[in-house]
Amino acid sequence: MEVAKLIYAKTSEICWVAWVVQGINAIKDIIDYNDPWKKGDNIVYTDQEHLSSGHTWLVLRKKGVEIKKIKNINGKIMVFDMEKAVDENTKIVCINSTSVGSGFTYDIKKVCKITRALGCLEIISLSES
Repeated sequence: MEVAKLIYAKTSEICWVAWVVQGINAIKDIIDYNDPWKKGDNIVYTDQEHLSSGHTWLVLRKKGVEIKKIKNINGKIMVFDMEKAVDENTKIVCINSTSVGSGFTYDIKKVCKITRALGCLEIISLSES
C-alpha cells in the first residue's frame, strides 16, 4: 500500500476510518485496554490539528494524563518543539500529515524518528480537510 510507504509504516499498521475523531477514539480506547492510561503518561499534539483531536484527548486528564499542545510558529510546527515535547512518558504523538489550519506539511520521517526513538506511537491522519 502506498500510504504505508508515505508514513514509514507496515500495511498492517494502517487503519481506514470515516472520521479522524473515530480513529483517535478507537486508538485511545485500544491503548487503554492493553496498557491502561495512568498518571504521568502524556500525549503530544499541535494547534494545527483537527479540532476534535484536542477534545478527544481531554477526557484522559481525569486519569492524570498530561496533554501537551505544541504551538505553531507562523503556521509551522518546528522539529525542535516536537523534540522538546516528546519524552519517555509520551504514549502518542497525534498529527495530520498536512495541517488543516495553515497547510503546513510535516516531514513524517523526522516525526517518526523522534517518536520511535522513545518507543511511543504516532497517529498520522492523511485526511482531506
